[in-house]
Amino acid sequence: AAAAPAAEDGPPQSWAESGEEDSSMSLLQRLARAFARGEPLDAVVGKSPPWVHEANECWAVGGKGGYDLDLAPCDPDSSKQMFKMIEAPCLPEWKDEPNRPCVDGYHTLGWQDPWNNTLCLESTEHWAGFTQCRAGWLNQTWQFPIRGPGGRVCNCWCSGQSDCPLPCHPDLECLVSGANHLFLQHNSSEFWYVKTSRA
Repeated sequence: AAAAPAAEDGPPQSWAESGEEDSSMSLLQRLARAFARGEPLDAVVGKSPPWVHEANECWAVGGKGGYDLDLAPCDPDSSKQMFKMIEAPCLPEWKDEPNRPCVDGYHTLGWQDPWNNTLCLESTEHWAGFTQCRAGWLNQTWQFPIRGPGGRVCNCWCSGQSDCPLPCHPDLECLVSGANHLFLQHNSSEFWYVKTSRA
């Protein structure tokens, strides 16, 4: 799975500051709790660990196309930097569709546009941005770090031996920062740090 080793400095748990959230819980545990309640998990994604008290960049929606996934100075009040980690049940009719690697749910990242539409993160080797959600779609399926404070964000889905519909194999495509927007790159080593606001 796309996971990070324990950090040498700073807290040994995922980035979590809300008093409603148990900071000792992994991101995977918080996702499972939110999924059990039928709710998405609010998240901000940054380039640096939260204990580094210097200028940090965060994922943001914008860019030339207006819906690109880009980097911008972190702003806790910006709606363009607040995302929703979504897990939802599969539909029976997806069973034989090769583009929907769905077993017991799907993993994607959503963003609410100014008209209250939920769009989903989709990416190729040239671009990453938010488009119409196609639940369980391969190019909208993401594995976030499940252990430690940070790690890669990759186009796979493997949270455990019994939950691995899209294996995180060695020749993995993961999100990296580019000049104008993020995009997928083979065998990328760029780490991202996830801050969840509740679980």
